[in-house]
Amino acid sequence: MTLEDHLSDIQSKLTTNQYPNEQSISQGIVLRILQVIGWPLYDTQLVMPEYSIEGRRVDFALCHHAGSPLIFIEVKQPGKIAGADKQLFQYSYHAGIPFAIVTDGKEWHFYLPAEAGSYEERRVYKLDLLEREIQESSFRFIRYLSFDNVRNGEALEKARKDYKNVSKKRQTKANIPLAWEKLLEENDEMLIDVISEKVESICGYKPTELQIIEFLKSLTTEVTHIQKPSRQKKSVVTNQEIPSSKQLRKKTDTRKKLKVTFPDGTEVCLPNVANTMVEVIKKIGFERVRSLGIEMYSCPLVSHTKLKKDKYVWSMAEPHMYIFTHSNTNKKESQLLEINDRLSLGLRIEKV
Repeated sequence: MTLEDHLSDIQSKLTTNQYPNEQSISQGIVLRILQVIGWPLYDTQLVMPEYSIEGRRVDFALCHHAGSPLIFIEVKQPGKIAGADKQLFQYSYHAGIPFAIVTDGKEWHFYLPAEAGSYEERRVYKLDLLEREIQESSFRFIRYLSFDNVRNGEALEKARKDYKNVSKKRQTKANIPLAWEKLLEENDEMLIDVISEKVESICGYKPTELQIIEFLKSLTTEVTHIQKPSRQKKSVVTNQEIPSSKQLRKKTDTRKKLKVTFPDGTEVCLPNVANTMVEVIKKIGFERVRSLGIEMYSCPLVSHTKLKKDKYVWSMAEPHMYIFTHSNTNKKESQLLEINDRLSLGLRIEKV
């Protein structure tokens, strides 16, 4: 029988409650799976039952060398897995164990106790034998627990890799509301440009900047209910902190613009930074700039066509010539500085 065959049989028995206590789970599920993935159950120096540590006992200690535990497995009664992670972490901490597992037969929680965060945040993976596909369950047991992978160090290495991926996803997800809030608070130029271009693509007319800001202002009431990640010190925007229309206009009026001065004294400084960018590149020469191969989001700065036109903002400089303007003022400034340096133009580029 393959591991998948055994898991299918275990699934069937779990649905009919044939593992009523810790002993039946240990013998009928845990040891059964360990044997199939290569563990020599007869060698009690490699698979150590009732491992003793400072007067406490862990159900199983798996060793990569005889008598040297690398993994703890704690078995709980069906449905009694909640809170077991704290006990398991205490055991692992005292013994310096890098990988720990708690299971009630149906659920398997894989942890890296030495990593940062709460107990839940240090969980690499949660496996439910009745919810996951058998192929996925088989893959996880072999990845984290097979005898060969544990002994050669791959199991721990793969678990740490998976932990980093889980941590990255958790952090990015937690910071999406914060990023959105900052865009609303700052009236980000790129956000305004994106909305403006999309409105124009729908109805043929561009909204005024004030219309867009008023709309973004209305969204800030939604942001007040978003919980920021705990490490952020800045307080959440309250309704009382929402600026008035007059304040918004003032903020818009004082937003930084770019001024580019050519060696002959010609100055380009338009109210819209994107338009300044277009005029400067036009004066330099579209083909000269295009030959530099400057890109952003895998799109050329200067192009004869709109690439990914529904996703990014392009400004038409002249028929069949487009400038990629899907960027904020700082990025446009850095792009102009790069053009200036690479073509030795002698431009003076400044924010005003």
